[in-house]
Amino acid sequence: VKLVYNDAATDYPKHECLHSYLESIRSNSNFYTIAEKLQNYFRHKNDISSSDYVELTMIGMMSKKGDYVKALDKSLEFVNIFHNRKDDYGELLSVHQASQALFYAGDIEQSHLNSLKELPIALKLQNNRELASCYNDLASEYPIMKLPDSGIWCGFRALKYADKVNQ
Repeated sequence: VKLVYNDAATDYPKHECLHSYLESIRSNSNFYTIAEKLQNYFRHKNDISSSDYVELTMIGMMSKKGDYVKALDKSLEFVNIFHNRKDDYGELLSVHQASQALFYAGDIEQSHLNSLKELPIALKLQNNRELASCYNDLASEYPIMKLPDSGIWCGFRALKYADKVNQ
């Protein structure tokens, strides 16, 4: 990942590469060890932004393991950090992590509101992977909120963008 990362010309593809890699190893039993090594690597290179992306993915794992409050707190902190940096991709991922923490905590309506905040950023970036993810989240939330028809529509949108990612 370091080679591909270093070959990218701007921050957005670098961070997209980094995020995709980290997402691909989340189920690895050594995830935290690998993530911490990467985070130290970026800190050593004084690349705080990339270090933040690594930490953001680690936060996502917190909410899946039940530490919703800390995950939500840190995610919202990163929303502000990335917003102030004018880093749309980081802001998108931070809002997504906040949404996930709320979803796993059982606060579906607040999770849904955050998912709706993700959508315009993902559309602005024209990032098919994140659009698929966002529509998939919405498709999962609507039926729980007793709005299955909206969930079906979002599910089809998620499939449309997922197909583009997999081509």
